[in-house]
Amino acid sequence: MSYRTAPAALLSLLALPALALADPGVMMHMNSSVKMQMPGMAMPPQAYSQEICVPEHHDVRDAMQHSRRNKDCTISNYQVTAAGGSFHYVCGGQMPMQGDAHFTPRSDGGAQVTIDMSGDMHGQPMTMQMHIDTTPTGASCSYTPPAR
Repeated sequence: MSYRTAPAALLSLLALPALALADPGVMMHMNSSVKMQMPGMAMPPQAYSQEICVPEHHDVRDAMQHSRRNKDCTISNYQVTAAGGSFHYVCGGQMPMQGDAHFTPRSDGGAQVTIDMSGDMHGQPMTMQMHIDTTPTGASCSYTPPAR
């Protein structure tokens, strides 16, 4: 998972449906800011925006249990309330990391997500904080989940 694709990859964990070939979807505008810190390296925060297609109907709990974009990741302490949710995750592989995520749905259909991670990148400890804000654009799309 790269520094720039991490927000989209982690957000997709919240947006993937259970096993399906294609579903009606809705376009979301996603604003992300990522701050990464490693010893001896000054890295300015990165911010970017992109449009993503998410399933029109999905159950976040189901998505979290069935989506495994990184087969070395496990999710635990998954909690959902009307006010939002949270989970803890641990990933192995080339860039082992662990962290906690908190998400809050908004009345417009979007969500605010905060993810705090720590891990190891090329033998160096690193921490990463992500803030993601999604807003529906009103457009529809054809959503196809990634290959597993």
